[in-house]
Amino acid sequence: PKVTSPPNLPSQSSFTLSMILTLQHRVTPTVIESCPSPSFAEKQTKPTQANNESFPTPSGLHRPGKALLLASVFFSALYYFQVVHPVSGYLHALIKWFSIIPLTAIVLSYRTTRQDVFLICAILFHSIGDIVLAHPVYDLLVYSLFPFLMGHIFYILTFKSDLPSFAQLRPSLSPQKLALVILGMTYVLIMAYLLLPGLLPTPMGPPVLVYMIIFSVLAVMSILPRWRMRWMTIGTWLYILSDSLIAIDKFYTPLPPLIASLSWPLYFAGQVLISMGLLKEKGRLLHLLVPGKLPFL
Repeated sequence: PKVTSPPNLPSQSSFTLSMILTLQHRVTPTVIESCPSPSFAEKQTKPTQANNESFPTPSGLHRPGKALLLASVFFSALYYFQVVHPVSGYLHALIKWFSIIPLTAIVLSYRTTRQDVFLICAILFHSIGDIVLAHPVYDLLVYSLFPFLMGHIFYILTFKSDLPSFAQLRPSLSPQKLALVILGMTYVLIMAYLLLPGLLPTPMGPPVLVYMIIFSVLAVMSILPRWRMRWMTIGTWLYILSDSLIAIDKFYTPLPPLIASLSWPLYFAGQVLISMGLLKEKGRLLHLLVPGKLPFL
């Protein structure tokens, strides 16, 4: 019988080679697209290096900042000694001014945004109110209300910069924040109930009423922002307690001298926590004096 030869089949080696080439053709574009090129990696790292150069790694206060803060604490302690043991003269008011004004220089050495300008204006107006309030000859409490009121308004603008939008405010209003707002408003209403009946018939009534309204807005504004730390909230409420002691002592009933003298350390601690708290909240400051030892220092 006639034997037919089998058709020419490709050898095993040539078949394997063709399969490898086919797979390489199908897989290689995907692999190349998924692997970043060196230029892409360089583009990703360059902005980070630029940001690190523009914004150095935050740490503690630099040496001038520490000197300013310690000077502020020194003058504050000196003024408190004069409150407990009163002395006459304009030096009394000047020492009070030197207790607060170094805080503005510390803030300016770290940040110069619009929020910082609001904060510096708030501290400056409060320092003016301090000088007027500490006048050695006349009792100028009513005239000190205006600079203090302007200081509160600038504090409200400072806090408003960190306030979430109205659409985000309701989801961020936790039960704890809502309880603090209700507690704060209750405290303000109690103070109004104690002070206003005796003040409204007098010329001091309308200014004090406006002052309390602005102060209540400041109290609420210190609670609503979504801050990681609560230095500014605590500082604001220390300030509120300080003003409450002054108002009760002046307009309701005289307080014992030791309790009345607590208004200054509460006020000074509040100013320090608000100003330094802003730097810490914005990542420009990790600690004040002692790194890693105490959470507040």
